[in-house]
Amino acid sequence: LLQEIQAQNSEYRRSQRQLRKLKTVGCAARTLRNIDVYSVKPRICKIAGMVNQTSGEEITWTEVAEEGESVQPGSVLVRARPFVFAIQPQFKNKVCENCLSFHDEWKGIQLCNRCEVIGYCSEQCRLEHLPIHRVECELCVLRGRKSWPHRAWFVARAVLKCDTEGTLEREPINNHSSRAFQDLMDHYDDITNDPSVGECWYQEVSSLLGSMMPDKEAYLRIYGRLAVNSFALRVDNRGEEENVGTALYRAASIFDHNCTPNATTVFSPGGILEIKSMVSSPSMNLSDFFISYLDEAEPRLNRLAKLSKTWYFTCCCSRCSDPESEKEKHAALCQEACCGGEVHLNIETWDWDACSSCSKHLDSTAKDKYKEIYEIVRLVVDENGGECNFTDVAEFLVKQMEKVFHPLDFELMQAAMSAAQGHYSDKCWKKALYYQDIAIIGIRRHYGLYSGYVGPALQRLAECCHQTGDERACKTVQECNAILTKLPGKTSYSFTKYYLPIYNMICEKKS
Repeated sequence: LLQEIQAQNSEYRRSQRQLRKLKTVGCAARTLRNIDVYSVKPRICKIAGMVNQTSGEEITWTEVAEEGESVQPGSVLVRARPFVFAIQPQFKNKVCENCLSFHDEWKGIQLCNRCEVIGYCSEQCRLEHLPIHRVECELCVLRGRKSWPHRAWFVARAVLKCDTEGTLEREPINNHSSRAFQDLMDHYDDITNDPSVGECWYQEVSSLLGSMMPDKEAYLRIYGRLAVNSFALRVDNRGEEENVGTALYRAASIFDHNCTPNATTVFSPGGILEIKSMVSSPSMNLSDFFISYLDEAEPRLNRLAKLSKTWYFTCCCSRCSDPESEKEKHAALCQEACCGGEVHLNIETWDWDACSSCSKHLDSTAKDKYKEIYEIVRLVVDENGGECNFTDVAEFLVKQMEKVFHPLDFELMQAAMSAAQGHYSDKCWKKALYYQDIAIIGIRRHYGLYSGYVGPALQRLAECCHQTGDERACKTVQECNAILTKLPGKTSYSFTKYYLPIYNMICEKKS
């Protein structure tokens, strides 16, 4: 195989000559490996040739904060690009493998005519990615253009990358520190002693790589680093971050988990990941900042189970250590006339508090009704893979809960968020406003101000109010503006592309 690849050097040189003849701006972003996204001067900088795929505009970056500097909400702590990534099969016809732009239109992505596995949005992107894709293409053709499981493809790419570039190449974190693939914890003992892990895609990757496959121990150490340190790969899809695959970011892997995070992730065009501060600090120390590896609003037992199974540790934060903290997540609606207060309960023990407003207790009938509906909701959600992504299902759940559950209840909030998002995407403004009004109450309670949930929720609420003539539109968009100008920030692509037009539209109507 290697001899065959070496024999194609003349074709490669010809393709590079073709590439140099193409215009460098307009079709796609330059390949990420040639871009320095760690520029620290001036405070706002433009990276030559790094353009947005859809708008053709240069992407603007803010400076990465250094250790000891003061930081504010929205300050960039780390900026990283993918060391290795893999696109899920259902998105291979929608996401360009070179610039990672999303194309939902007909034939927006053209698959490689040899392997029919990798797709590109333009000829320029295909040629730019050719040096990386060449080995993968030959392997896929030799294996009969077989489709490979997403995880197996991800690990196989990492194995090839480690074989060709090694594991010691370092990615800058800031001006004083960096991180290499070799620095990541491999959890080898945890993986080999975990019967639920199985073969870790060993057979599938071995079938693809053949003689290029490393020995079992080396493979498992690579797999362990990927399994524990990977992020969901999110790209822009008309204003929403679409989870299209899996990626490993070496610099971003420095952050540990906390169920009350003070930093959050922001994705930019080209798959670049920024970790931004959610708090102010007079002297930044990266070891004092944490992100959440999962949805921090999930129930306590769910969080503990996922963290133990996926990341091999038991969270000891205050929220996970105290079972009573779950009472903030679940609340029944007080059945006393004209009360409407919240009656908290511990879902693990079914211990009930008195109403927070009138101090009265629910009767046994109301408690049984809550428990019955809760079990129905959990059954439906679990049957849908632990999420509620279908608008009609979400609406059904909201109707079951809204007269029994308090709006601050986590389950009601989740279902209302899904229903609101579905109707918002379909531009059914009245229905979207109805469900968004329910959801925003719980979102404010269960998520931090700069967590990435409150700001976008207020943006959708403001637009729904504007489209339906609700007078709250201006006040809501101003509150949203105070959040989004800090995080994701005025220079972020999502702010300028999607939020700013909504803000201007609402403010112009008021004036």
